[in-house]
Amino acid sequence: MRYIMEWKLTLNKRAAAKQTEENLVVAPSDFWNKELASKIADIVQSKGKCGASGGAPH
Repeated sequence: MRYIMEWKLTLNKRAAAKQTEENLVVAPSDFWNKELASKIADIVQSKGKCGASGGAPH
């Protein structure tokens, strides 16, 4: 079975990221554990650094 997962991340009431993952061959819970959790953590960390220093996002 293949899955399509659409997700978005909102930080401080602003869209931080949005993406569609297509043709996933793993269950959504496995995808979260193996891929998406670390991707979101990286985005949160990079947005936090930009917000703290007042710099523009990359």
